[in-house]
Amino acid sequence: MAEIKIYGARENNLKNINVTIPKHKLTAVSGVSGSGKSTLIYDILFNEAQRQYLDSLSSYARRILPRYETADFDRIEGLTSCISINQGMFTGNPKSTVGTYTELYTHLRLLFSRLGDSILSAGDFSFNNPSGACPVCSGLGTAMTVNKNALLDMNKSLNEGAIKHKTWKVESRYWNIIQASEFFDMDKKLRDFSDEEMNKLLFSNAVSVQSKGAKVAQSFSYEGIVKRLIKRKKDERGLSAADYDSQFFSDGVCPECGGVRLSEKARNVKLGGRFTMKDFVECELSEIPALLAKLDSSSSEAKMLFPIITKQVESIKGLGIGYLNLNRSISSVSGGEAQKLKLAKQLVSSLTDITYILDEPTAGLHERDVRKLSDSLSKIVERDNTVIVIEHDPYILSHADHILDIGPGAGVNGGLLVASGSPEEIKENKNSSLFTVFNHTRSNVGRIPLKPEKIKFREYSDIHINNINGESVRIPENFITVLTGVSGSGKTSLSSHICTNTPKAVVMDQSQIGSTARGNIATYSGVFDAIRALYAKHTGQNPSLFSFNSEGSCPECNGLGYIETDMHYLGNVRNICDACGGKRYKDYVLQLKYHEKNISEVLEMTVAEALNFFANESEIVKKLQILEHIGLEYITLGQPLNTLSGGEGQRLKLSQKLSQRGNTYIFDEPTRGLHPRDTDKIINVLRLLIKSGNTVIIIEHNLDVIAQADWIIDMGPDGGKNGGKVVFQGTVKDIVNCEASLTGQFLREKL
Repeated sequence: MAEIKIYGARENNLKNINVTIPKHKLTAVSGVSGSGKSTLIYDILFNEAQRQYLDSLSSYARRILPRYETADFDRIEGLTSCISINQGMFTGNPKSTVGTYTELYTHLRLLFSRLGDSILSAGDFSFNNPSGACPVCSGLGTAMTVNKNALLDMNKSLNEGAIKHKTWKVESRYWNIIQASEFFDMDKKLRDFSDEEMNKLLFSNAVSVQSKGAKVAQSFSYEGIVKRLIKRKKDERGLSAADYDSQFFSDGVCPECGGVRLSEKARNVKLGGRFTMKDFVECELSEIPALLAKLDSSSSEAKMLFPIITKQVESIKGLGIGYLNLNRSISSVSGGEAQKLKLAKQLVSSLTDITYILDEPTAGLHERDVRKLSDSLSKIVERDNTVIVIEHDPYILSHADHILDIGPGAGVNGGLLVASGSPEEIKENKNSSLFTVFNHTRSNVGRIPLKPEKIKFREYSDIHINNINGESVRIPENFITVLTGVSGSGKTSLSSHICTNTPKAVVMDQSQIGSTARGNIATYSGVFDAIRALYAKHTGQNPSLFSFNSEGSCPECNGLGYIETDMHYLGNVRNICDACGGKRYKDYVLQLKYHEKNISEVLEMTVAEALNFFANESEIVKKLQILEHIGLEYITLGQPLNTLSGGEGQRLKLSQKLSQRGNTYIFDEPTRGLHPRDTDKIINVLRLLIKSGNTVIIIEHNLDVIAQADWIIDMGPDGGKNGGKVVFQGTVKDIVNCEASLTGQFLREKL
């Protein structure tokens, strides 16, 4: 079958729709936030592919694997194996690196063990192996270093409490051991200690000492302060003290291995008499092929490994992240970088007839890198695979083979297949939300031209952080500034410096806003307090009776509305609570109504519906209007916070700040995951912040947003060591004429 067909999709807000997705093509799924895109692709297509695959395994295997519940649809035809490549950041083992994840480091280990000038095994080059790991840092590449200023008061003596750590406070057990050892003059100021005395105080190995002053001889062990603290950090029993101890130490590069993570014998092995493992793991990935080119490639080992390594590097470089190095901790890469690393692995895969699903792959990408990504997706399709992207980027949409437009609105107003066809067909379809995207250049209506000579700038000079060395920037107060540039150019580093050196700076990122089903839009925004007070006043009851977390909650489900049952390897089954019918409240509470609606029915209303229902209640309307302004009118009041997307969570956090003045707000891609129609709403909200006397700084790649900025700082010209420079700072009018700015070139093309 040449198509994937989904019949009768009814999950969440989908309205019994039938969808056809062509195989071995690139299909883009678009629509406003909350329209049902993710429900269709992830909750139905991907979920069902995973569920059916797991059902084919033995019950024993299913017991230890993830569980997938059946979604609400009639049937699927033509389903293939699915791989999801999302923007989830890597977590876990601190020893996991870009090199180990991509397996490039595995190939290098083999290369050094076979062609190195010393005979060692591949395991001797593994920092996860005791024989290969640096003995000081155990393969982490970092080691605890003492902050003497935090730990010691050099102007005091030991008797005066020179050791600031509470474990060694005066008259404590460990302080008594120092005194009993008679190694030090207890009344001598630490600033007068010799190097030998200071070294003994901090770094002495454990030595047995016998007390001379006691009537009964006592033996004990004296150990340097730092030595004992490091030992405690490594001991699991010391975890309770870890937070306290951390203030006296910082993680620095391991003094033994210099961050290479390997033992001395492995660090000294050379390829071709010139390159060590350090040269390969610390250079940028894009430089590795050049190193290999300088080596003898005539051996059978080289003929096998050189092409494999080069092919992997080229796939990573082609996605615009060639600035990373192999030694980079995998937990430190951004969500966008993580997605591209996952995609790079698939680019060198030989698998065919796979369905790849990507959620907003252009998020976090400069326009230059968007075009590189488009080429990479085409290469996957060329291998007879199917690629589905949930996407809003005009370039990706215009280069897709097929488009599904879900909508027309959000929430209850979405869930329909509005349009389906090629980009050319969608371009002619006036019912599609993409009609204006394909046919009209967006304007910067509402932006008042900034006149640099008439405004106040904040100066940030001689900036040194990561790849930024000595640059200076200006930020106009009470205006919108956009920080842009290709991946790795220094945008995030610059914003971090600005945040650290700006009073009243507020970072608005896309981190999870809630972790349980208890918190929801109504409770977070505060509107639920006003609604419960209204219901209490109207019915003569206590406000707590109208809380599903308190007095009024259903005793069977504790206010959740459902009962979850663990069905072992078959997965968790969530059943609507029989007692309350999913309403969350006691039956008595549900009988109490305001304008014929009970409190549970209010939680099922969208923000837009609630605005209409509470039209005469000014306090409630005021709070709901804020949610409407930030583009969340389609979300129900009772939607749990842990189900919000990163962008929705960011906007909800923003709703709490609109009444504040004098702050500097730093946003990390506020338009990520937004349809172009929703982008205007965000820009309007940012303008409200400006009108309230705030300054706004945005890390952004969206050309529509950049076009409406008051001030632009373009970092580059490239990423990594080739970035970190301020390529341009000024207005939209000027950047389009700046030939050195990649952003300016793409903006000129758009405008």
